[in-house]
Amino acid sequence: MSILSAETLDAVGIEKESGVLVLTITDSLDWESPKKHLVAIQNKINRYLGYIESHEYEQHFPQAILGRMRIDLYFKHTPPPSVLTLLSNVPQVTQEYGCAFTWHVHGA
Repeated sequence: MSILSAETLDAVGIEKESGVLVLTITDSLDWESPKKHLVAIQNKINRYLGYIESHEYEQHFPQAILGRMRIDLYFKHTPPPSVLTLLSNVPQVTQEYGCAFTWHVHGA
């Protein structure tokens, strides 16, 4: 999947150890155009939050419990400091949907 495919979910599954429903976003874009990149991330996160808000996950994961969900965003390229500042605000938004948020740089 791609960060540019806002309508699709990249990966969804139940984490064996914790039972948390994990929704994964994969981002392979470079940071040549940060504004466009951020819009793509925002659109993708909004799609994932819509998936949670609509309880669409219950069709495939009926055992999932609101509040035991997490969105993981994996970057191929390290985001610039200004983006990291913006990302620090995302958990406050996702928490309103009963969902945690983390981000990682692949290979870091």
